[in-house]
Amino acid sequence: MECDVQPDLDVSDPFMEGLDMLFEHVRHPVELGRDGRHRKWRATELAAALGVSDAYVSKLRKGGANPPLGLIQGIAAFFEVSGAVLVDNDPRLREYVRAQLDLYSALIEQDLPLAEAKQLLRAPSAEPPALIARLLDTRQRYLDGSDDSGIVPVERERSPSSVGPVFLEPLPEGDDDSPVGADKA
Repeated sequence: MECDVQPDLDVSDPFMEGLDMLFEHVRHPVELGRDGRHRKWRATELAAALGVSDAYVSKLRKGGANPPLGLIQGIAAFFEVSGAVLVDNDPRLREYVRAQLDLYSALIEQDLPLAEAKQLLRAPSAEPPALIARLLDTRQRYLDGSDDSGIVPVERERSPSSVGPVFLEPLPEGDDDSPVGADKA
């Protein structure tokens, strides 16, 4: 009996989509672009940080290379997110991380001290700003595992700080006054 299996052309590449999302939504914490806003990271900066060629990063972004685990971890560390963002196809995870990254970008644009940014996230408010409301809503849906797909996040990956920018993690003592993202050059 012969089995003819055709590849599903509609299957997306979670790595390529995750990498594109990171390049699109993660802003450089220090350098400004021509528009006066914090600029996006460049592929050349990622290549230099990983010790690979610019052409290889371009291949990764186009889905033309299958990166080893160590490289995936390096990319995640560069963008300060969990590697799950690059390998998990869960739409709730992507939406939640995108909301975190948008909030992160908004906070670095304001040069808010990290403690003040965290206070904004924790402050009880009758009507939080739209960006924070979106983050909290997507976080809750991700943690609840509630959507129509039936996909439930893996238990160990459910902590808020395990999937998004490290600025959401608890601060070590004495680090409250640095602007969001200022630790990365």
